[in-house]
Amino acid sequence: MLFFASRTLAFIGGALLALVGSAGCGSDDDDSAGVAHVQLKNDFNNPEVPGTQPPWTLCKVSYRGVQFGKIELGATSATQDVEPGLDYVLMVAAWNDPGCDPAHALPIASKNKEEVVGGQTRTIAINKPNHQGPCPPEGVQPIPQEQYDRILALWPEFGFKPYAERTQNAQCSGSGSGAGDAGTGSDAEVSGDAAIGGDAEVEAGAR
Repeated sequence: MLFFASRTLAFIGGALLALVGSAGCGSDDDDSAGVAHVQLKNDFNNPEVPGTQPPWTLCKVSYRGVQFGKIELGATSATQDVEPGLDYVLMVAAWNDPGCDPAHALPIASKNKEEVVGGQTRTIAINKPNHQGPCPPEGVQPIPQEQYDRILALWPEFGFKPYAERTQNAQCSGSGSGAGDAGTGSDAEVSGDAAIGGDAEVEAGAR
């Protein structure tokens, strides 16, 4: 009788341990599934993308309300935990200027509305096909006002013009002090593929 009682107690104890263990694992999975683990890559120097690459430094970056900091050309941000969902990547980018002088900067956004799900690990690449700006080549749609205004609200210190005056931003108008200002020969060289090769879709948001 004592032998059977001991076996019964051992069985019950083992079952309880298994339940506790599985509950603990479930908790870890739930925590992991609650957020996405996201990196952002400044992919503007990607050699696989046709044509001349716009030399943007990503000075400020926000996705799903999370700030990713400055991302140099060719670099990838640190991983950030982001709430699952669908949104544009919002940025301030400086043309050919790692120092991010406001005179060389413009508000830009990802062309794609990027989605992440709970538990996912993802790197989102920002490059020539996947961005839109305020003064793109003729015939290409500029960044929508909703995204533009969100960027201005996030980083008012850059002093960007209102949406109706977006082409008067220094980097669009050519009044910035650096080479490669929008509207100059350097900008035409970057966006020239659209005119030559008919690839206006790829050239969207060169500025």
